[in-house]
Amino acid sequence: MPSTSPLQRGRTLAESRAVLPKAIWVGIEGWHVNEPPNKRMNPTGPSRRGNKSRGETKCLSAEALEQSRPAGYAGTVMRTVQRERIGMPVIRRAQVDDALAMARVHVDTWRTTYVGIVSDEHLANLSYERCQEGWIEHLSNPQSETHAFVAEARPGHIVAIASGGPLRDAWAGLDGELYVLYVLKSFQGMGYGRLLLAQVAQDLVSRGYHSLVTWVLKDNPACRFYERLGARLVAEKVVEIGGSQLVDVAYLWSDLAVFRQDGFPLGGLLARSECA
Repeated sequence: MPSTSPLQRGRTLAESRAVLPKAIWVGIEGWHVNEPPNKRMNPTGPSRRGNKSRGETKCLSAEALEQSRPAGYAGTVMRTVQRERIGMPVIRRAQVDDALAMARVHVDTWRTTYVGIVSDEHLANLSYERCQEGWIEHLSNPQSETHAFVAEARPGHIVAIASGGPLRDAWAGLDGELYVLYVLKSFQGMGYGRLLLAQVAQDLVSRGYHSLVTWVLKDNPACRFYERLGARLVAEKVVEIGGSQLVDVAYLWSDLAVFRQDGFPLGGLLARSECA
């Protein structure tokens, strides 16, 4: 039976390291790979003692790497490396002092997600300051039924935000709503969205809610995210954003019990929660 490549689709970084002594992600430029694989590599060149690396260091360009590696592997390893560098994310309730960082996530996510969907003029006119004011107003109200949460990749580095509360539009038999779920583009696909969605749902359960609805633009790629996590498409409406008529669609989880950790796909990404 032929041997398989260590850079096999779906392998984690740890599994790859067990076969290939060293493979280091160096941003978007490419990989440093060790040749031959049974030799040590010094990726920074000669050591301080002047000894040359016993293995040859080759740098593959992004284009060459795309042609040489199995489909899907890059994303798997890049996210794994990022997770190793970032460590365990923290999910916690948002505070007033978080307003500016939350505004940046809010605005930046709109600008990367809605290019080609929402008008360029509208996206350009989005303001960190106005968005910050909105979050300050919300977070300063202790009586608000809207609870907001943030995900920190490391202390003080907010990379994703979410909020939820009572359903804003009357809908027979339904009661909870996810208002906001934004993840910075460079941190998407790493589990932050799932963690925050689960946190909002668990918070709603603790307050006696039973179901969850969220509205999202029909052309938003996030629709597939919600579908993969078990939400059902149940309604649509036309909304006006930036002078354009766009279709907004509603996704529903009819039973919040699905968000228990033993029944909801958290993707293997663990987090430390400070929401208790």
